[in-house]
Amino acid sequence: MKVTAGKLFEATEVLRRALRDRRDDRVHLPTLAAFRIALLIRQLEPEYLVLQESRIELLKRLGKEVEKQPGFWAVLPENNEEFQKQWSLITEEELEVHCKPILLATLGDGMSYFSVQELLLLGDFVKE
Repeated sequence: MKVTAGKLFEATEVLRRALRDRRDDRVHLPTLAAFRIALLIRQLEPEYLVLQESRIELLKRLGKEVEKQPGFWAVLPENNEEFQKQWSLITEEELEVHCKPILLATLGDGMSYFSVQELLLLGDFVKE
């Protein structure tokens, strides 16, 4: 499937958060849904990691490390426009990914775990 780098990045963030938050007792993501999400993350991970590295590189070049949070970088206000421009160039790149979308039926009751915005971000990675 063809997808922009930005859509892949956003969808992977949502999926990773879903698995991380699953450890919270209040979240009930069905076991099969968690399994399929984990498989999908594994398929998207190589491209996601390259995007994450590029983002961090941009942050380091156009930002500075937050004093009270070592390892956390923030874009300097005077560089925000340049950061957005450079990040947009990256996220608009079209990628070819080979993955099996998650069926909505697989999510079952776990579908209510995702907000409408998150479902929109998942886009083509979730099918009816």
